[in-house]
Amino acid sequence: MDLKCKKLDCYHNDRYCCTKEGIKVSKSCECMSYEENKHPDKAQMQDVSKTMLEAAPDIHPYRHKRNIDIECDADCLFNCNCKCQANGISVCNCAKTPICTTFIKD
Repeated sequence: MDLKCKKLDCYHNDRYCCTKEGIKVSKSCECMSYEENKHPDKAQMQDVSKTMLEAAPDIHPYRHKRNIDIECDADCLFNCNCKCQANGISVCNCAKTPICTTFIKD
């Protein structure tokens, strides 16, 4: 399981990779485990808009974790008895609260 997240100001985000052992996704696909980091590291808050055509952002290496617990209340294809069964999920920075973009309507 791989947890990718674009919400760089989250306490659990390490260069686009979630370090939390388990997250909760709401019925509306929001990541309820988001915690704002009041003092993020400058390297963490990279502004890729200025360099995206010149260099890739600094992304943490792939971290496969066998025992990541993703509780999910969404009506999603990967939801099996309120547990996510996807091989990995991505969370976007498209709202105040991050949204799971791996969601596929069941």
